[in-house]
Amino acid sequence: DESRVLFCEKMCNEIQVYKKILSSAINLNEEQMKQSLEELKETCPVEAMAATCGDPLPDITEKLVKGRGYEKEKIPEPFTGEISVGRAV
Repeated sequence: DESRVLFCEKMCNEIQVYKKILSSAINLNEEQMKQSLEELKETCPVEAMAATCGDPLPDITEKLVKGRGYEKEKIPEPFTGEISVGRAV
């Protein structure tokens, strides 16, 4: 149980992003979304109810430049935590 709590704490940012994706999903109905959130609450109750986390989302810009060879000028600004959903045209 202690390892699960630690895991959930470390995954807090990812859990918040997951919740935003769930709430924006167009292929899930309300019941499916609620079921997914209930399952999340069973595993990581604190993070499932939280709106924010203690640690900010990491800035992976340098990792993309060094590890994947991206050009620094072409990398968008660091993620702010806001997720916008739209359709590319």
